[in-house]
Amino acid sequence: MSAYGEVARRVRASRSEGVRVESYGVAGGEPLLCAHVAATDPNAPIALLTGGVHGDEPAGLEAPLRFLEAQKQATERPLGWLVAPCVNPLGLADGTRENRDGADINRAFDLDPTPESTALKELLAGRRFIFAMDFHEDWEAEGFYMYEGAQGVAGVGEQIVRVVAEVGNIDEDTDPDDPPLSPGV
Repeated sequence: MSAYGEVARRVRASRSEGVRVESYGVAGGEPLLCAHVAATDPNAPIALLTGGVHGDEPAGLEAPLRFLEAQKQATERPLGWLVAPCVNPLGLADGTRENRDGADINRAFDLDPTPESTALKELLAGRRFIFAMDFHEDWEAEGFYMYEGAQGVAGVGEQIVRVVAEVGNIDEDTDPDDPPLSPGV
């Protein structure tokens, strides 16, 4: 079974009470799969998890897959979730950052649309999320770090970094082009 075939199998296997799987598009003949995880309270807010934007970052794919697999045992779900664990199936198959056309999907959402970014944007159109998290992997980092996109509002990045620091390293290397916020954020 191909690398993406295994991912698709795991996503489909996450179907359970309150977890619905669907295809939201096609890229290079492969279905782009997502899962809708219902909250216990139907009026609860919804969060977005995406991963696998870069095919050469397996941890960025594994995190949302494991989250989905854990939902089969969940008895309480305070949030609803929309999970798209592998945005770039052909990049995964090829072991590359880019899709098969050589486009970096992470950079393609606004300037140079790809089939993958277009399908995801159509899936997300008109929806509002309490938060969104896109998982990546950085082999050059010396621990966890994150980018927080909340502007003009109090974010939760520093709180997340404190919790992660209890179980792992925090990458404190800051990019001189990024505004310094705090270690790991």
